[in-house]
Amino acid sequence: YTDKYWTAYSIYKSRLTEQTLSTLRHEFAHEIFHDWGLQSILLTKSNIDKDKIARKKKEFLDAKDCRKKEGLLMEMMSLRKEESGLEEQAGQSWLNEGIATYCQTEPIGGIDEGWLYIYQESVRKKEKNPLEFLTSFKMGSFVGLSSKATMNSYGESWAFTNFLMKKYPNQFMDYQIRMAKEKPITADEDLLWLLEALGKDLPAVEKEFDDYMSAYKQIDDPYVTLKVRYYKIWD
Repeated sequence: YTDKYWTAYSIYKSRLTEQTLSTLRHEFAHEIFHDWGLQSILLTKSNIDKDKIARKKKEFLDAKDCRKKEGLLMEMMSLRKEESGLEEQAGQSWLNEGIATYCQTEPIGGIDEGWLYIYQESVRKKEKNPLEFLTSFKMGSFVGLSSKATMNSYGESWAFTNFLMKKYPNQFMDYQIRMAKEKPITADEDLLWLLEALGKDLPAVEKEFDDYMSAYKQIDDPYVTLKVRYYKIWD
C-alpha cells in the first residue's frame, strides 16, 4: 500500500512540476518577445476621466436609495466602457500565443500533447476556425470568445506556429522581424505580410497547414491517460 501511495505521489508531483515549468516558460517567452518589440504586453491606453469617475464614486457612496445606487453604478460602468479609448496596438493574438505555446516545451519546439490533442479535437468536431478568422484577433488572448473557443484558438495557434517553424522557419522569421519593426495599419495587413513572406496565397497556406497537421498521429486525451495511470496503480 505504501509503495502504491508513493508511486501515485511521484506521478502527481511530476505532473504539477511540469505544469509549473511549462507556464513559466510560456510567460517568459512573452516577456522576451516583448523586449524584442514583437509582442505588446501593454495593449491598451486608458483615456478615462478619473476625476469624473471619482465624483460618481462619491455620489454612489453617499446615496441611500438602492435604485439610485444601481443607476450610479451603471453610469460608472458606462463611463469606463465609453471613455476607455482602447488603443489597439500590434498584439496579434495568434502570433503572441502561438510563439509562447511553441516555446513552453522542453526542448523548445517539442510536441506539446495537450495543445496537439486540443487541436485534433477541434478538427474532429469541425470546430477549427479558418486562418482568416484566427488571425483577426488583434488584442489580448482571443477576447470575446467562450472558454472552449479560446482553448481551441490557443491550440490552433500552437499548431500553426509549429507548422511555420518546421516548414518555413526563415520566411516566418522574416515576418516576425517585420512585425517587430513596423506596425500594421489596416486590419488585415499583418496577414498579408505573412503571405508575402511565404510567397503563397491564403488558400494554399490553409491547405498545406491542414495537410501537415493531419500527418500527426491521433493522440488520446492526456488528462484521461493520466487518470488511467492512477487507476492502474490502485488496480
